Amino acid sequence: MSPDPDGSETVLSLGSGIEREVLHNIFARFLSRKDAWFAPRSDGFYTLSTTTHNLSGRCVSTSRLRSLAILGAITALWLLRGMPTIPFDPVFIHFLIHDCNLQSIHRGILGEWHPTLRQTISNWIDLGPNGDASPFENHFTIIHDIQVSSLLAIPY
Repeated sequence: MSPDPDGSETVLSLGSGIEREVLHNIFARFLSRKDAWFAPRSDGFYTLSTTTHNLSGRCVSTSRLRSLAILGAITALWLLRGMPTIPFDPVFIHFLIHDCNLQSIHRGILGEWHPTLRQTISNWIDLGPNGDASPFENHFTIIHDIQVSSLLAIPY
């Protein structure tokens, strides 16, 4: 509000545009330090950076937890207003909306946003319990940081 010469006040601006700008500016502050708040994932999307300890070995600080809560609230408000939640992975957002139910990530949504991953999962399922897992070595090494051989049952 701005005072007029006669002492009355005039509304300078109001409405959803201001709200959208505030949300955008807060989110932009997180994006300006993307590496601190977002973890890169496949196909150019991101998820939350959820480090549980800092470099000194202590648990996550109260201020970081508060900031993560703000980021979550801003993201939820964006969703409620139909605004894009980029850089978050749409499948990650879907997972959160569905109470972190892994079963909610069906072939359709996975194929829409991550067709290569969908094909890899389909190939893995088709492989069965006794198939040759070596074609998946690269995927498990890069994505999961484990060796396929560690997943195989080794008789004693």
